[in-house]
Amino acid sequence: DQLDDPAPTVVEEIDRGEKLELVGDAMAGLTPNQREVMRLKFQAGLSYKEISEVTGLSVGNVGFLLHTAIARVRDRLGLSESANRGLRRVK
Repeated sequence: DQLDDPAPTVVEEIDRGEKLELVGDAMAGLTPNQREVMRLKFQAGLSYKEISEVTGLSVGNVGFLLHTAIARVRDRLGLSESANRGLRRVK
C-alpha cells in the first residue's frame, strides 16, 4: 500500500503564494486597526474577546472592524460572498 505524499506540489505552492500575495495587497488598503484585528483573528486565531483585550477595543468594535475589513478585502479581490472560501474571482 502506498501513502499519498502530503507535501504540496510546486504548482500548489505557487498557487498558494499568489493567493497570499493578492490577499496581502488587498489588506494593504485597510486601516491599521482593521489590519491588526484581521491578523489577530486569522493569523493568531484569537477570539473577539481576546482581540478586545489585546487592542483595548470593545468586543463590538472588534466585530465591526472585522466585518468591514472582510467586506473590503472581498470587494478588492472581486469575490462574491459565496466564493469567498475558495478565493475564486467573480466573472
